[in-house]
Amino acid sequence: MSHAPNQYSNTDEDKRISNTERPIQLSTPLTDLLIYTNLFLAISVTSLVFETFILLDIKEFDFNYPLFLFCATVFLYGFHSIFKILKLDKTLLSERHVWLLKHSFIFYTIMALALVLGLFALSHFALSFLFSLIPIIIVSLAYTLPLIPSKTKFISIRDIPGIKIFLISLVLSITTVLLPAELYKGYGSVNHFALLFVFIRRMLFIFAITIPFDIRDVELDKAKGTLTIPVMLGEKKAKAIALLALFVFMTLSIFDYQVMRFNNLYLLVAFIISAFISAVLLVLSNARKSDFFYALFLEGLMFVQYLLVYIAMQLK
Repeated sequence: MSHAPNQYSNTDEDKRISNTERPIQLSTPLTDLLIYTNLFLAISVTSLVFETFILLDIKEFDFNYPLFLFCATVFLYGFHSIFKILKLDKTLLSERHVWLLKHSFIFYTIMALALVLGLFALSHFALSFLFSLIPIIIVSLAYTLPLIPSKTKFISIRDIPGIKIFLISLVLSITTVLLPAELYKGYGSVNHFALLFVFIRRMLFIFAITIPFDIRDVELDKAKGTLTIPVMLGEKKAKAIALLALFVFMTLSIFDYQVMRFNNLYLLVAFIISAFISAVLLVLSNARKSDFFYALFLEGLMFVQYLLVYIAMQLK
């Protein structure tokens, strides 16, 4: 793959990003590296596994599964970026794709390391657990690759009307809640109501903070004919649905505090603060926000929630 200067001119790039709101002060070589190679996203996703360990009181664990999920996130999202770069008109590339083309050696090196370390982590799992990963891996690949037959051509899962956001919420909830719970404690020794509450709350949270990404991509999705919630219902209704998901998330947290296993007011406050911050960023999101707004702030909400839960349990 050739570098960006050979693909398009600076004028093309200036045209593409002229309508975005870029927080230039946040763009440094380090933040660019962490965000555009998906390292920061992988940190945020993996932090939810450690949040699950806290919430389900799993104290005995190794780092093989968190390492695997971290590497899988880096590799799969990197693969998605490559596939998107190959398909998109070069004048429509985002800031992320521009950076990846200019720093392709670093990008591919990080992806290769993620693949090697991910396979190393996989080698420590029992065969039965490896089989449980197969559907997740297939779905993750089919999200990007056109593997599903339709009437006229093969399509990817993300092209199926309305399914993308639910798929992301489900896969991330399974990989950050159900799989680590089974691997390190086993469903038989976990409080089933606790597991159910953590899983449902996780799905609601991921669902809510993913809708802004569909709002960001609404024009591109319209052009491609991809039916997402913002495309079908509009930006205002999409935000209302996301806020409703956060409200249900908080309601379940209150119920968990009053009725279920956690008699920890600090934990309840942590979830409420997390939902409030998410709601504010959700309201502020629009198609003009830069890649940094979405990659640093919205994706970072997962890590923020983990930190809040960790602090709450230390204060207990």
